[in-house]
Amino acid sequence: MTTMKQLAQLAGVSSTTVFRALRNTGRVSADTRRRILELASLYQCDLPPYAQRSAPADFNAVACILPGLLADSDSSLVAAVSERALSHGYTLAILQTHNQLVHVQRALLAACDLKVRGVLVHSGFYEPITREAIWDLWSRGITLVAADVTPTEIPVDRVSVDYDALALMSLEYLTRIGHRKIAFIGCLSHGIVAGHPLAMQKAFRHYGLHEALFLDREQPTYIETLTAMLKSVNPPTAIIAMSDTDAYKVVKAASDLQLRIPRDLSVLGCDNTDLCELCTPPLTSIDTGISSWSADAAEVFFQRLKEATNPAEREPRTVLYQPKLIIRQSCAPPKR
Repeated sequence: MTTMKQLAQLAGVSSTTVFRALRNTGRVSADTRRRILELASLYQCDLPPYAQRSAPADFNAVACILPGLLADSDSSLVAAVSERALSHGYTLAILQTHNQLVHVQRALLAACDLKVRGVLVHSGFYEPITREAIWDLWSRGITLVAADVTPTEIPVDRVSVDYDALALMSLEYLTRIGHRKIAFIGCLSHGIVAGHPLAMQKAFRHYGLHEALFLDREQPTYIETLTAMLKSVNPPTAIIAMSDTDAYKVVKAASDLQLRIPRDLSVLGCDNTDLCELCTPPLTSIDTGISSWSADAAEVFFQRLKEATNPAEREPRTVLYQPKLIIRQSCAPPKR
């Protein structure tokens, strides 16, 4: 069976246009729609299951778009939104993107077709939601709030961790105790364009650390690259990880090389999850207040839903959660 992406390539149009043509919604010319339907019939292409359902006339709903349900930030956000949706009499539609921008675009279209009152997006993707997609929502009177790292081409309501403050806090602590050769491990497969990675890059420059090492945890050879770095002649004396899970993997790799934490290597995690206390030694981490900013995002979202003004006429609001450094036993001054 042909996918929507493949059908779009055959028709010489975007996946969004294919979606709208198959649903008979949105701005698609009659000729284009006819051509797409003919190709869809010829190549046996159909809509994904979530997009085949139409909303009943009295459907009072909101949508939450997120990468999945496994990460702490995603599950916390769903819990916060679910609680408030129930108390305000809304049905909650959850649409997962699996970190794919095309799925974000399709989920936004599906939300429009469901005639939801609002959409809370945690895209988990570093390519921005387009201006056209945002205006499409606003033109239908649909409220849009972006959570955490959800870049958009035009300003919208946003609730996020203050990643600039987080990055500066991480490097201020490590440089204060004497570290100058520091590495950062994060999600870099889409480039250093937003969120935590971009904030770390700016912070390294701020502290004059121009030879900073960046490792992409998404690469298949990531562990091998990390091991080679730790075995090199001039390895980093400290590593900042994008999450506590990544920090735990660093501790494990160091232990396999007989390196002692923190005497031979300092490790700083992020999110301050329960894993910090399970680590040996207990992991120093940045508390990003996942439950707090998730609750704030849900609060801003449902406050906006109560407002009578059109979403396009509102002044975008930004709420930044200030991180906190939680010092345990995985960081120490470098060896002399």
